[in-house]
Amino acid sequence: NDVEETVIQNIPIFNTLSDSDNDSFPLPINGVEEGFWFHGTHHDGAEDIRVNGINLNAGKRSKDFSDGNGFYLSPCYEDARRWAKEGNVGGKKAAVIVFKHVIDIDDDSKGINLLGKSNEWADIIKYYRSGKDAQIFKFTKKRKKEWDGSAFIFGEMSGDGTKCNNKKFNPKRIVDSRQLCIKSKDLADEFSKKIERIIFMAEPCKQLVSK
Repeated sequence: NDVEETVIQNIPIFNTLSDSDNDSFPLPINGVEEGFWFHGTHHDGAEDIRVNGINLNAGKRSKDFSDGNGFYLSPCYEDARRWAKEGNVGGKKAAVIVFKHVIDIDDDSKGINLLGKSNEWADIIKYYRSGKDAQIFKFTKKRKKEWDGSAFIFGEMSGDGTKCNNKKFNPKRIVDSRQLCIKSKDLADEFSKKIERIIFMAEPCKQLVSK
């Protein structure tokens, strides 16, 4: 068996020696309704989140729903694993953190659900992908305040993958994709307490092996 399991601070840790798509260990089913969310990262990133919690300030700039202040999750394990494997450079090994936390994505008093709202989805993508550059796209203060002040934004992924730097930028959605961007510290802290398991791929996590 190329999978080893241990438990640290009540969190199941899976070390799989395979980087293939045929790993054989128990996984929760996908889906927003069940409350399972997946975050793709690398070994050091996963261990830092396990120990210190989610740090919104570590978010990258000019992403779909955030500009330097967001933490992204997928309701699909395979999407998170692909992000982890394709997004890590410099030989870093992939890891996926599994969270279990049910939230109401339709609660518009806290967040924004963009499914079925193609125009607003495109505007939000333009706003954040441009680095909130008012010289490229002009949005009202009310809309920008609503977007920046939301606890989360949920919607489809943009397939463009590049920073928007001109007014002709027109984002294209990835069909059937889903992503949740956590934007408030309170919600980030809630999720930090809801780690269901962590999966380290290709080799055991060095920090955990040494303890």
